[in-house]
Amino acid sequence: MSTSIVPIDHSSQLANLDRARQMLAECRTLPEVKKIRDIAEAAKVYAKAAHLGREAQNYAAEIAVRASRKAGEILKQLNKSKGGNAKHAAASVAGASEYAKTLEETDTPERTAQYWQKIAEVREQDFEKTIRETVGSGQELTAARILRLAKSEKPKPQLDVLSEIKKLLTPLMPDGADGQLKLAELLESAPETVSPENSEHAVEVCSLLRMIAKHFTDSARALEAAANRNPVARVA
Repeated sequence: MSTSIVPIDHSSQLANLDRARQMLAECRTLPEVKKIRDIAEAAKVYAKAAHLGREAQNYAAEIAVRASRKAGEILKQLNKSKGGNAKHAAASVAGASEYAKTLEETDTPERTAQYWQKIAEVREQDFEKTIRETVGSGQELTAARILRLAKSEKPKPQLDVLSEIKKLLTPLMPDGADGQLKLAELLESAPETVSPENSEHAVEVCSLLRMIAKHFTDSARALEAAANRNPVARVA
């Protein structure tokens, strides 16, 4: 009996992952997506056990988390209310919702389904950024890491620059129609909101406007006080 060691063909494992990645883009049902995810998870475990390196492990992990995200997207679209359309009533399980029926048919635990839906709720730009930066830095890519980093990347509320500028400029405008017209002209080119990426600049602009408003208010008060002290100047 031969005692020679049969070499393991690692390239075939990677080829399977390449096919799985292509198939994932075409998947439309939860069973199809789960099958791809299972392949990727198995490949990730294999890559780690065979010491193929972090790159191979993360390649499999990326396919797995993308499959989890797609599974979550599919689940979020399912009807979670009981009963539903009479057309599908006969196919329902004791009046269970489409969502519950799908979990039962695919043997998917509710906790797992909720976890996948959380991954699906991550903004696409944060999802892609986390994958890119994690893989690029050679760290281990996991679904938990994506959720943790995405939580810290929640978008900041937009700054209502228009309201802020209007609040600051209104006291400086003359009374009556002329003042309102000038204010409208000043605000015409102002953005209504500023995206989170530009909010820092907007805050600086508003801070500057506050300084200007304070300067003009102080100057107006000083002139008014001087006029009250000098009747001639007030008459002029």
